[in-house]
Amino acid sequence: MPDAIIFEDRSTCIFARSDCSPADWDDFLVARDIEISDGTFQILRCRKCGVGLTQPFPSEATISKLYEGRDTSNFDPKSIPLIEFLKDWFAFRDIRRIIREAEQMGGGKKNILDFATGNGRYARAIKAKYPTSNIFAADFETSPPEGLNGSQVEYLSFESLERIDIKFDIIILRHVLEHTHDPVSFLGMLKAKLSGNGLIYIEVPNVESAMIQLSGGLWPGFYVPFHISHFSPKSLSLAIDYAGLSGRVRGMNMPMLGNTLAALFSLKKSNLVSKLIGACLYPIEALVQARELKRSCLWCLCQKTGSAQGVAARGP
Repeated sequence: MPDAIIFEDRSTCIFARSDCSPADWDDFLVARDIEISDGTFQILRCRKCGVGLTQPFPSEATISKLYEGRDTSNFDPKSIPLIEFLKDWFAFRDIRRIIREAEQMGGGKKNILDFATGNGRYARAIKAKYPTSNIFAADFETSPPEGLNGSQVEYLSFESLERIDIKFDIIILRHVLEHTHDPVSFLGMLKAKLSGNGLIYIEVPNVESAMIQLSGGLWPGFYVPFHISHFSPKSLSLAIDYAGLSGRVRGMNMPMLGNTLAALFSLKKSNLVSKLIGACLYPIEALVQARELKRSCLWCLCQKTGSAQGVAARGP
């Protein structure tokens, strides 16, 4: 664990507008840091809003130290060709789904932002699928990741993103919201960068996933200390609503069992054997999580509350 990171004790809910207090929190389980320290963190659950809270959590002033160097799993390090092929296939599948849903809601695809792009896989997939669209990718570092070399994707640091005057038709937030200290303000900031009919795609791990009963604190969706908040369907809906957005929260499955096996046997998440075993066992994992809101992840395509396409999507 980098020495420069300061950890703070949780004393307030992530939702400033809620009346949740520590008296409403229950000890949920203990999650293990399988990435940098092998330490443990308490996961609390709020009975009122349903959100999960990492205790203690990295301070807002020092959390960027966790992401320096692009050497953690947050940046999806390169694997063998077979694994890379499968990841690219899933990326193209997800992008087709997101854009199709966005178009059904009246959204455009002229300017698309992949926020916290990691290794750039999804931004690259969007540009390959929609070559006439303007694709932007943003992250902590000032230089683009290697995966964007030659991709015609415009890379922006978070600081430069704040300065540009571009409105986006779609902003993609895949596994980003759980890393933020104030999800509502964060969504509000991105909402201001949307075009008139712009949409924000949110995807997060589901703290009510059925697999948690089997995996416990080794469930990869906890990913402490990087994940500060852990969303349930209810708490994700609250974050979206409080930010002045609207959309229906749905569930989806993502293969996570390989990472659970790696953690169980103290292997790296990139371990090839655990990944292949996890891929083979994925049908069982999906069966365990058959109920939509008990799946491994939650997603929502959000529009600004009261926007024209939102009214059209809901109907009269």
